[in-house]
Amino acid sequence: MAIALAKDVDVVAVPVLEASEVLTDTDLLEIIQNQGAEKQLAISRRSQVSEQISDALVETGEAKVVASLVRNEGAALSEKSLHKVLDDFGETESVHGPIVKRMQLPVAISERLVTLVSDSLREHLVSHHDLSSSAASDLILQSRERATLGLLDKQDDEPPTEILVRQLHENDRLTPGIILRAACVGDIDFLVTSLAIRVGVPTQNAYQLIFDKGPLGLQAIYQRADLPDNLYPAFRIAIDVATETDYDGEAFDQERHSRRIIERILTQYEDLRGDDIEYLLGRLTKLDVAEHTQELQ
Repeated sequence: MAIALAKDVDVVAVPVLEASEVLTDTDLLEIIQNQGAEKQLAISRRSQVSEQISDALVETGEAKVVASLVRNEGAALSEKSLHKVLDDFGETESVHGPIVKRMQLPVAISERLVTLVSDSLREHLVSHHDLSSSAASDLILQSRERATLGLLDKQDDEPPTEILVRQLHENDRLTPGIILRAACVGDIDFLVTSLAIRVGVPTQNAYQLIFDKGPLGLQAIYQRADLPDNLYPAFRIAIDVATETDYDGEAFDQERHSRRIIERILTQYEDLRGDDIEYLLGRLTKLDVAEHTQELQ
């Protein structure tokens, strides 16, 4: 009887397809393949949707069906199907937006989404989903650079730095590597805010400790922030360069500042891991390309 009702006109079939627990995947597959979009849409809203059924719904190519499916946290989606969704509907916000907000995403999907979504969704990606350390660092630094230029939405009462750092911390993604890489490219605000939030002190107190003229202020807050002892010299170098250097207001002053920090860390600090070295060398290369391109223009 349930199968008969599920194949009836839409007004009869839709409630059955959404709620009936006696329909099997075989029954649902037949309906997906032989019935219209309204019934496919009803199946996409079921409280539990297997990967097999999700695959079939994605194969329909119906945008509203796919958008409904990816909004459904009860729908199991294979990595293969997610790639197909991005292939077919990557430019459609009603599809890629809900994907970003899903509880779990494969790393490869997260990294594809980086280039497709808005600034706010990028921040959600980096604070809620796994990304490679380099991709996460690049996302954060791009976001911070836009914030510096005043390009981020400032409707929130909290400054953009604190919002992003707090999200990262609450989701266990405020890693030592991300904090160090931000410091290495001169984003001292991100460094200070990160240590303040990890320790649980006001940002102004963190500034006073970090930039204390003596050697113990930074060391004290660093230890309380539970960061690795072997990375402390790199943080010390970044703070020292920041203290010694003023922006001159000339072209590429921020790039020159970043270059000084990165070059000093690479030459004076021997305990960096291979991926950290690779990342910092990559940043130097990007600085070279950016300066060269600007000079040509």
